[in-house]
Amino acid sequence: MRQDRLRSSAIGAFGLAVSLALLAWPACGGSDKGSEVTISPTPGQSPAAAASGPAASTAAGETASGASGFRIISATPFTNKNGLYFVGEVSNESGADAAFVSVRLTLMDGGGNVLATGKDGLEALTLLPAGRRMPFKMSMSAAPAQWADQQFTVLHDPPSDAAREENYTDFELSDVSVQANAGSPGEVLVQGTIKNTGAKPASRTRLVFVGRDTAEDVIAAWAANGPAALGAGDSDTFAFPVLDVAVAPATYQVLVRATA
Repeated sequence: MRQDRLRSSAIGAFGLAVSLALLAWPACGGSDKGSEVTISPTPGQSPAAAASGPAASTAAGETASGASGFRIISATPFTNKNGLYFVGEVSNESGADAAFVSVRLTLMDGGGNVLATGKDGLEALTLLPAGRRMPFKMSMSAAPAQWADQQFTVLHDPPSDAAREENYTDFELSDVSVQANAGSPGEVLVQGTIKNTGAKPASRTRLVFVGRDTAEDVIAAWAANGPAALGAGDSDTFAFPVLDVAVAPATYQVLVRATA
């Protein structure tokens, strides 16, 4: 059983290399009949050592069996005042687009007994095109001192008009800044300007901050609501706090989607 150390949320002022990326991925056709994929990557780590410092991320590119085609790129456990949580990234390698992708995690002991469960609450995308990746973040129902195995399950639907309508990505970001909050360890403030560069009015914009380490693994993720409405060609400013930034990211992205 591995006894690697987790990352606890504490960060001071830092500088980030800017990497702005929009979710401007094509909404291709296709279907995916397999709506549930079970992935069992590397066993987990002990939250009892949470204050000891960083550890390598888990999951390490495990692929699901069969022709399902989803892969967990990384999944790193952290602790905060509320307990244990994971952040990571899933890749759609099925050859077809997938809608409403949701990552779930079960932690188990050596006898297969369930110790804790978690479900992605980030909802970064409603449509995950083939060959693309999506970040996830989930809080666990409990924080066991250790676990022997972990199992990721990826749920998804076939592409649909509803998923595409909620995945409008014709946006441009500018003047984006990320400032550490000196009075609140583990918190940063993201600000900038968003412009609707498409021909459709957009509503319910959703902004997702994604921080990566030098290995390009996701180590921080946070979602927030942007402008409630943004007409074609219109611009507006945005600002939102990001919590649970346990380690200063080497680079970051701000992802955007909306309903159109």
